[in-house]
Amino acid sequence: MAVCESCGARVQDGITICPECGRPVVKMKTSLGLKGENGKKPVQQRAYTPTDDYGDIYDGNSIGGTDPVKITKEDVKEYKELNKKQGGGSGVGKVFGTIFKFIIFAAIVFGIYMFVTKVVLKPNGPETYEDAVKAFQTAVNEDDSEKLQALVPEYITANKALVEEILPYVQETNYTSIKIIDTSIWGTSEVNAFNDKIQLEHGKTADAREGVTLKLGLRGTMKDRNGVKRQYLEVNIDFIKIKGVWYPDIEEVQDQLFKQD
Repeated sequence: MAVCESCGARVQDGITICPECGRPVVKMKTSLGLKGENGKKPVQQRAYTPTDDYGDIYDGNSIGGTDPVKITKEDVKEYKELNKKQGGGSGVGKVFGTIFKFIIFAAIVFGIYMFVTKVVLKPNGPETYEDAVKAFQTAVNEDDSEKLQALVPEYITANKALVEEILPYVQETNYTSIKIIDTSIWGTSEVNAFNDKIQLEHGKTADAREGVTLKLGLRGTMKDRNGVKRQYLEVNIDFIKIKGVWYPDIEEVQDQLFKQD
C-alpha cells in the first residue's frame, strides 16, 4: 500500500488520487513488493506521472476525483521535436530570423517616408525644367499673378510682394515662343554655392538638389532692362529643383527681364 506524500494517508494500490486530500499520488509503486513466482520478489515498477518531469501538472478537474493528466515519455519526446521544428531551432537561425524581420520593418518605414515626402508633402509644379519654361511662358502671357506666384520658391521671404512688383512689366509682355538654345547642368559645387547664397541672402534653406542654366531665346513683345521694346532677346536664366519641382530663379528673372535701370 502506498503512502500519500502530501498528507501521509495510506492509499490502496492502483489509486492515483489521494481520497483524503485530493492530490495526485506521486512516485507510487505499482506493486507491494510481495513475493512473486518461485518465491522471488518482483521488480518494483514506478508509474510515469506528470510530476516526474513537470511537478504537479494535472488538469483543472483533477482535484475532486478525476484522473490526472497522463504524459508519457513518448509524448515528451514528440513535444520537444515539434517545438524544435516550430522555432526552437539553432541560435544562427534565430539571428537570421531577427535580421530578416528588421529588414522588412526598415523597408516598410522607408516606403512610408518616400510616400509622405514624394506624394503627400510634394508641392505641385513642373517636374522637368522644360515644363518650368512652359509654365513661365503661360503665366506671363496670361498675366496670371497666381501662376507667377506658384513659380516662386519657398525660400523667397515675400513672394507675393515680388510678384506684385514685376506684374506691371508682365502686362506689357507676350512671348510668342521661348526656345532653349543652350543647357548647362550644374555640378555639386554649383548646387552647394546656390544653397549657400540663399542662406546668406534670405536666412533660409533653399534645399536645391539640382540646377541648370538655360540660355533662352525669347520671341514676342517685351521690354529689355532699359525699357526698350524688343522683338527678340537672349538671356541666361537659372532653374533649380527643390522637393521634386523645378522653379526659375525668379529673382534672376526679375533682374534680367522685368527690372528697369
